Amino acid sequence: FTFTQTPPAGTQLSGTAVQAVSLEVFDEAGSSATCNFNITPTDTITSTITCPANQQAIVNGTCQNVLADYTSLAVTADNCGTSFTVSQSPVPGTTISSDQLITFTLSGGFPSTTKQCTFTVELIDTTAPSITCPSGPTEYVNSSCDFVLPDYSAGILWSDNCESTISNMTVSQ
Repeated sequence: FTFTQTPPAGTQLSGTAVQAVSLEVFDEAGSSATCNFNITPTDTITSTITCPANQQAIVNGTCQNVLADYTSLAVTADNCGTSFTVSQSPVPGTTISSDQLITFTLSGGFPSTTKQCTFTVELIDTTAPSITCPSGPTEYVNSSCDFVLPDYSAGILWSDNCESTISNMTVSQ
C-alpha cells in the first residue's frame, strides 16, 4: 500500500482560512480510494492593545481643550493579522476642562476580542494671569524716616483663564 496526502504532512499553513486536505491510498493492484475533508484552523490567541504614556494638551482661553483623536497612538497586535478597530472614549471632539482619563477599546479580531487600556490627557495652562497694580500709592515715613510696607494684595485686580477665585491663586509681593 502507498499513501499520499495533499498538501503533504509538514506543510506550513498560515491564517484561519478553511484548508482542504485530500488523502489517497493505492493498493498493490494499482486501485485507489480518495477521501477529502476540511481543516478549520482556530486562533485562540487574542489581539492586544497598549496605550501611550499620559499625554499633555494645552487649554484655550476659557481653560478648556477639545480632545484630539489619539487612536493612532495605540499599539495593537494580532498573531494572525486579523482586522479590528480601536475606539476612543470620550470621543475626539469632546470638550474637557480638567484632566481626562481616556479609554481605548480594541474590538473585533478572531476570536472576537474586546480589550481596553487607559491613559490620561493632562491639561496644561500656558496663559499667564493678568494683574493690575494699585496706582502709585503714597506711604508716609515716621520720624526715623522709616515706614512699614503694607500688604497691597487686597487692592489688586487680577484675572486668569483657569482660576476663578483668589483662594486658587497665589499672590506675592
